[in-house]
Amino acid sequence: MTVYKIAIAFPTGPCFGVDRALKLTREVLKYKKPVYMLHPIIHNPRVVSELERQGVVVSPPENVPEGGTVILSAHGTPQEIKSLLKDKGADVIDAVCPLVEHLHRKAREMIDEGRFLIIVADPHHQETRALVSHLPEGKYAFYKDIGSIPQGQPLGVIFQTTYEYAKVPDILKDIYSLSDDIRIVNTICPATRGRQGVIDKVGHKYDFIVVVGGKNSANTRRLYEKALRYADAIWIEQAKDINVESLGYHRNILIVGGASTPIEHLIEVYLHFKKVIQ
Repeated sequence: MTVYKIAIAFPTGPCFGVDRALKLTREVLKYKKPVYMLHPIIHNPRVVSELERQGVVVSPPENVPEGGTVILSAHGTPQEIKSLLKDKGADVIDAVCPLVEHLHRKAREMIDEGRFLIIVADPHHQETRALVSHLPEGKYAFYKDIGSIPQGQPLGVIFQTTYEYAKVPDILKDIYSLSDDIRIVNTICPATRGRQGVIDKVGHKYDFIVVVGGKNSANTRRLYEKALRYADAIWIEQAKDINVESLGYHRNILIVGGASTPIEHLIEVYLHFKKVIQ
């Protein structure tokens, strides 16, 4: 196999919110075990498995014991689950990303201004479920249901933090037809924009892009979808997932990490390729 160039895209490594959540978890594990999580604190199965070996238990809220220590996800947690944990007397540590909290504040702020809120997001994503639990019924709709959005009244627009930034202009064209009074808050995470942007900037220089990150990660899935627009691409969680024989005649390889992918996972993939081509 002859390869002329192997590169790791930057920015890379865990985003601010993921890094903060992991530091909180590891700090708590120093003095308390077990520590309960209602679902993975970040969307990276390898990292979550490591935390489980250190004393984390992933469990539904009803199975958390009275007074148990619970760390809430970086993606946010629905209000009804927080209420259930409070009734159990749980020791709750909320590792929600500050940028997700910012999203919640801006959503409520625009509704309080009398605006009907348009949410550009995957309705089934954990972050979105947490968001709508804070909002009054009948005051919001998802962009995918644009036909149900009232016309001619003040509107507000927010985005899932991991939404693909390149799609925003076309979405706004649709929304602009609904009202002449629209307030838009760009709640897409800068780390997401940066990772997506680097593929747009240099993706055409590579004929093979390797996206590294959890298969349950929304931002990593969007990186993979974007990579496919520029080159052949694969989405893996670790180096052993690579079938080198399938690389064929690709000569220039770019390695891209999701926002929940540790730098060491990317280096592992890089060294794997270096070993194969030597």
